[in-house]
Amino acid sequence: MRFRITRTSASREDQPHPRAVPGDPLDIYPWTIEVASLEDLLSLYDGEMIVNPDNGRPSIELYDDYRE
Repeated sequence: MRFRITRTSASREDQPHPRAVPGDPLDIYPWTIEVASLEDLLSLYDGEMIVNPDNGRPSIELYDDYRE
């Protein structure tokens, strides 16, 4: 399954994860990542992640910094 991916501490242009690949450049989240299984998802990041269905376009946020 393909997810949009971001990192809390990074700007939109910064690659949020080594496996992330460029997605739609016009999208607000221009990086995507392919996740094959739940185990694969859980192995992406050792910290907290926010996984959101986001109106049918699933997204992952690697939560590595505080935000309001």
